[in-house]
Amino acid sequence: MNDDVPLPEKLPPFDLNAALSRIKGRSKLLRKMLLIFRKDYAEAGVQLRTHIREGHMEEAERLAHSLKSNAASLGANELAAAALAVEGALRAGQHKEVQDLIRHLEEELRPALAAAGTVE
Repeated sequence: MNDDVPLPEKLPPFDLNAALSRIKGRSKLLRKMLLIFRKDYAEAGVQLRTHIREGHMEEAERLAHSLKSNAASLGANELAAAALAVEGALRAGQHKEVQDLIRHLEEELRPALAAAGTVE
């Protein structure tokens, strides 16, 4: 089965070579993962703030964890670190600090969403 789908050579902040090696070179799957990433996390900052405002800390923590894991698997290490910081602050009950961390996460997320949108 031919799984070759053209992908850019570089797609910052994603490390496509690292991501491809994790999924055994399946470029079609990587393209799909990038598109799902963009769809699933397009409103992550808003969703995190809504969960926190509504007192749904477990949901906020779960969203941050999921974003961290997906960003890491796609090689977006700075974004993964930002999501980890949000997740850790939520877990530690540091609700004042988490707002600044979410702003930083959004700064890291913006170029990732834009880049993921270019593989359509």
